Amino acid sequence: MERRAPAAARRGDSGRVPDLVVEVLSPGTRENDLGPKRDAYGRAGVRELWLVDPAVKRITVFAGDGLRSERPVESGFESALLADLTLDRALIFKF
Repeated sequence: MERRAPAAARRGDSGRVPDLVVEVLSPGTRENDLGPKRDAYGRAGVRELWLVDPAVKRITVFAGDGLRSERPVESGFESALLADLTLDRALIFKF
């Protein structure tokens, strides 16, 4: 069965793809988010993908150049792509 790219990664009428996508992993979607969906974002040209894992309070970052960074979030988290974007740990893992 052929899978389509995630809606957020598809090039719409405008031809635009988001620079940053944030996915929150859950037991029901984890396998798809870590495999086919992550690959689809890369193929679509998403420059930075954050996979937020609330179970272990960790964010894995995939960048367009293939770099991958995993790190626990201590107080805040910054995007390497969007210099002015910083998220507070309390907001990221609130629930």
